[in-house]
Amino acid sequence: MKKLFTENIGLKIISVIVAIILWLTIVYTYDPAKTADFTIPVTVVNGDSITNLGKVYDVVEGSNVTIRAKAKTSIINSLKASDFKATADVSKLSPTMNANIDVTCTKSSNVEISFVGSVKMLKVKLEELVTKQFPVTVNQNGTPAEGYYVGSSSTKPNLITVSGGESTIDQISTISVDVNVDGANRSFFSEAEPSAYDSTGTRITSDTLSFSSIPVSVTTKVYETKEVAIFVETNGNPYEGYTAGDVDYEPKSVIIAGNDSDLSGVTSLTLSLDVSGKITDVEETIPLSDALPTNVFLTDPDTTVSVKCKINRIDSREIALGADDIKLTDTDEGFDYIVTGASVNVTLKGLKDDINSVTVSKLSPTVDMAGFSMEGTYNVKLSFNEVEGVSVEGTPEVTIEVVDKTKEEEPDNTATDSGITDNGGNASDNGAGDNTDNNSGRSGDNNSDSSSTGSDIGSEDINSDIIK
Repeated sequence: MKKLFTENIGLKIISVIVAIILWLTIVYTYDPAKTADFTIPVTVVNGDSITNLGKVYDVVEGSNVTIRAKAKTSIINSLKASDFKATADVSKLSPTMNANIDVTCTKSSNVEISFVGSVKMLKVKLEELVTKQFPVTVNQNGTPAEGYYVGSSSTKPNLITVSGGESTIDQISTISVDVNVDGANRSFFSEAEPSAYDSTGTRITSDTLSFSSIPVSVTTKVYETKEVAIFVETNGNPYEGYTAGDVDYEPKSVIIAGNDSDLSGVTSLTLSLDVSGKITDVEETIPLSDALPTNVFLTDPDTTVSVKCKINRIDSREIALGADDIKLTDTDEGFDYIVTGASVNVTLKGLKDDINSVTVSKLSPTVDMAGFSMEGTYNVKLSFNEVEGVSVEGTPEVTIEVVDKTKEEEPDNTATDSGITDNGGNASDNGAGDNTDNNSGRSGDNNSDSSSTGSDIGSEDINSDIIK
């Protein structure tokens, strides 16, 4: 057995090589037949023969066909699907709406072609031709450059006429074009082909559909963005006896978009919350679009602000003001000013904690005496410092007596002068008269001294109620 493989080894190797060469020679010399399968699309021809009748066709079966090609090995090995052409002439439809499919090889006429599978004919369905107008919408795909926002896209035309089979037209919900906005940092113009979609967003593909405008021109706006603060203000007055308290809201800021010239003047957005007639806390969701200036947009058009405003009950408290608590301003040095009455009651209104924290020094009650330059008694309005969250009810007044200082001094001077005059006059009389008058004068002087002493005492009492 061993000798079978080892004896004459060289001769055996030469024999194998010769056999291979002989086989290759036969193959390439005689080129035996070979088969290969291809799947190719079917082209419909003479479709206008149907549309001229006011109808359209829709392919039910046979849009693609699988064939088997048979030819010499050398030919088959060089063929591909694009080397075959399949056509169906719908002008020669059978009563069952079928058309023969003819397949030819465009690369070689020495190819035998047969069908594989059940599809050997083109089957169509005829429908009435229907025409309908649809608005054109734009699908924006992609993300713009950082710091930019893609606004609206407009199309020209904005209405498009679609023709096709009745059942197909009835399925159409929208006609759209696609625009790529990836990396966009400025407005731009583009062109796109329209497509039909049903109510579920599925694209409708039908040989019967035709569009009045292809392509569609699209202009897309791209804007700069900016972050601004949001503020909420209350308007109106709550029910009597209540006041609006703290306002809380979210978000506190938002991204807006627009041309640079429009954004430069926008630093914040202010919303208004109506609290008119309210007695309980107010909670509302306010669309932020209500606060947008012209030509400014939200990067999220659905942005809303959730707002809550506390409605608090107003309490009251009375404070008694004494004369020493009241400060007079713009006084005249020629007058004394006397605050009459025991005290002035002032009613404060506000939240309980706020009004309980108020002191007289915080209120700093003041009376402006400018213009009161004549003696008399006047009712003058009090003014107060503003204390946050606290109001003074009504317009409290204080009674001020204004006294002219010069008139207070004149009676004393007159009395003294009179006394001097009397003493002088009596001195010119006879001795008896002089003695009598002198005694009388001395008695008058004593009385005058007593009167002066009493006047001084009374003046001290009065000065305690006088504010100079």
